[in-house]
Amino acid sequence: MEKKNQKVTIYDIAKLAGVAPGTVSRALNHIGYIKQETQEKVEAAAEELNYIPTRAAQSLKTKCTGLLLVAIPDMENPFYVQMISAIQEEVRESGYSMILYYTNGSIEYEKKAFDLLREHAADGMIMVNLNHITPYLYYLKKPHLPLVLCQMSDHLADEYREYGFDDICIDTKRAVMEVVDLFCRNGHTKIGFIGGNQTLPAFLDRYHGYEEGLSRHRLPREERYVVLAENWLEADGYQAAKELHERGALPTAICFSHDLMALGAM
Repeated sequence: MEKKNQKVTIYDIAKLAGVAPGTVSRALNHIGYIKQETQEKVEAAAEELNYIPTRAAQSLKTKCTGLLLVAIPDMENPFYVQMISAIQEEVRESGYSMILYYTNGSIEYEKKAFDLLREHAADGMIMVNLNHITPYLYYLKKPHLPLVLCQMSDHLADEYREYGFDDICIDTKRAVMEVVDLFCRNGHTKIGFIGGNQTLPAFLDRYHGYEEGLSRHRLPREERYVVLAENWLEADGYQAAKELHERGALPTAICFSHDLMALGAM
């Protein structure tokens, strides 16, 4: 008696199509020369049997997984949602599928994302890394690692290129300096700062931008106007603003190192 729900294999397709299993494998994986008539016969048999290919088996043949790994710190930031949407559009047009991996901005989980790429769980990776690349040098020195890093510290770009992979960097330090400039042009002299985790280069750069912005306008950095949180989410912005308010003396303008923190503070 035939077993119900038994998984269809290439041998079943070969039997129905009247060809060798190797021919089925080549036809389904589009490897080597196959006559058009044979190709159509195999595809028709596969469709009739409702064949579902196993990605792992396919990757052994093609050396490709058809997957792109996208590693981001979190999903609370609307910026990442837009970024993922744009990547997904390109991925679909290229016939790939996308896997999301959340790192929470930690070195441990960013390293695990590199491990997944090194183990060929995906054909390539786009990572928004919040940490410096030093912990990843072991991975970055590996040849032919298909990788794009998206870092919020523009001064690291030259160091990235030294290892031969692509990067997209944003000069957030300069951006915060320009915010301070804008405040000063509007007559503010008591300018505060609410920032994220200073152990992360992306947030440390923004704090340095605040300090340099004040220095350019010969304004003192007043400790009472500065709150540095452990994280960078909306709840952290709320708590930081609450702490600033409880100190009694409020600044007339505030720089934030992250949009979510600004929302929480408001």
